Amino acid sequence: MTATTTDFFGYTVIAAGVDAGRYATAEVAMQSYFDEMHGLISDLSKDVLGFRLRQDFSDASFFQMEMEADHWARQLEDELTREDRIVEENLQSFMQYAPDEETARRWAKEFV
Repeated sequence: MTATTTDFFGYTVIAAGVDAGRYATAEVAMQSYFDEMHGLISDLSKDVLGFRLRQDFSDASFFQMEMEADHWARQLEDELTREDRIVEENLQSFMQYAPDEETARRWAKEFV
């Protein structure tokens, strides 16, 4: 039997040898991936919505979770693109009052 230990996150990993640090079982590796995907969805939804999405993924497949993460990543990308477009649209207005373009860009970003 291979000796195991617990890592920083509480997952069971192989303690020593060539495989040291690897997940001890496939179930542990799958749980780690599930937790990572859930955290990613939570972080992305917070960046888009301003609060963390509270959703039960206990019955979700990895594919469903990956699709959900892709959805929130696209939403965040759209939001950032929209903000950049607004900054560019408002830049000329700020240029009338700013001493230089760098200051005008900073003001335009703060305005969004």
